[in-house]
Amino acid sequence: MITLNVKKNIDPKVLLRHPWMTKALFDKPSESVNPNEIVEVRDAQNQFVSRGYANSLSLFYYRALTFDSREKLEDKFGFLSSRLYELFIQRLSLGYKKSFRLCFSENDFLPGLVIDRFLSEKNGKDYQVFVVQVTTAGINSYISDPLKIFKTLVEKMNQEKMIPIAWEQTILVLRNDIKIREKEGLPFGPAQILNNVDNLDLSVMPVSIDHWFLKSDMKIQSDLMGGQKTGFFLDQNYNLLRVAEVFTEYVKFFKPGKVRIMDICCHLGQWTAYLGLVLKQMGVEAEFVLVDISKDALANAKATMDGYGIQAQCQAIDVMDDKFTIDENAFDLIIVDPPAFAKSKEHIPAAKSAYQKLNLKAYKGIKKYGFVVSCSCSGAISLEDLKDSVNRAQIKAFRTSKIVAQGGHAPDHPHLVSFPEGFYLKMLMAQVTS
Repeated sequence: MITLNVKKNIDPKVLLRHPWMTKALFDKPSESVNPNEIVEVRDAQNQFVSRGYANSLSLFYYRALTFDSREKLEDKFGFLSSRLYELFIQRLSLGYKKSFRLCFSENDFLPGLVIDRFLSEKNGKDYQVFVVQVTTAGINSYISDPLKIFKTLVEKMNQEKMIPIAWEQTILVLRNDIKIREKEGLPFGPAQILNNVDNLDLSVMPVSIDHWFLKSDMKIQSDLMGGQKTGFFLDQNYNLLRVAEVFTEYVKFFKPGKVRIMDICCHLGQWTAYLGLVLKQMGVEAEFVLVDISKDALANAKATMDGYGIQAQCQAIDVMDDKFTIDENAFDLIIVDPPAFAKSKEHIPAAKSAYQKLNLKAYKGIKKYGFVVSCSCSGAISLEDLKDSVNRAQIKAFRTSKIVAQGGHAPDHPHLVSFPEGFYLKMLMAQVTS
């Protein structure tokens, strides 16, 4: 184990369980540190701060795995197995029974590791698919035998009757198609399937999702091999609930003959499917317009809507193109949920301009008393940045609106008070009053 001491008079937040440290914060950082080695960090008075791993090739030289001096890392398999078991219990305790994010990197004290667990039914059989993203060389050494790790985890959860799905119904996918891996010295390549028990086509998988407002699950056709990130975005779960709670009251009050909703940057159509099912339960007729640049995503979205009998029109277009316009006062609800516009701080001005441009189109197309839902999944964009962009959009559209609901991460995407960088998803629901 390597011991590193931080300098005197450094930013206090470094000693308050922040998971990242740059090389400049250390008194004598090692240039030859191996990412596989265990690193213990101590303060200037030689008191314990944390343990983790370091990599001189990485932007963040050191990443913490534990802030508990009693927790040892020498048994890497045992450490990761125990941590994933605890995370599974935590997610189940939040009400998740089907698909959820099992591990959320730094926010779950496992920096560089993202794991989504998807529940799916295909050909009359239930399966669970773990999709794994490893983005740092340090955490890679803890998951060197992924089949053993997940077999141990699933068998333990199954034996304790925590989950009904056995290892024989479990599929493992390693998504190594993330360019950032190369900066860590890790190989970059196509997704790899391990333990594909029935040789299923994972590019067309119906993912089952818990949704409390619906009081039932929802299935979204997804591509777990080549789709964005892990194949499906689970982080909007809470925001879907908040929007549905507010929007259904609007529908009850105004009793429109037909509700019209536009889903901009719809990806696989989760917003549309959710709201479509909610409105079906209410006996309300609804028409949806789904817009996305990806024809493949739209094809999966259309298949989902057709399966539920949801009336949906799909448009494959770049929403930032001036050719994409929305008829004025045409929709009761418009969702604006684009991909991340700002990967870092230098992209913030351009990103704010993009959010403003997209929300301007939405504000022009919304009916009086209707709603614009504005989302940002850019970690570099603050809530105030998003509000500023929305405000400029409504002014330019000659509209007035009020924020009636606000959201963020779903419960399976927790964030740490000591790690503000880990909070990335913002949602504003505004009612247009004039």
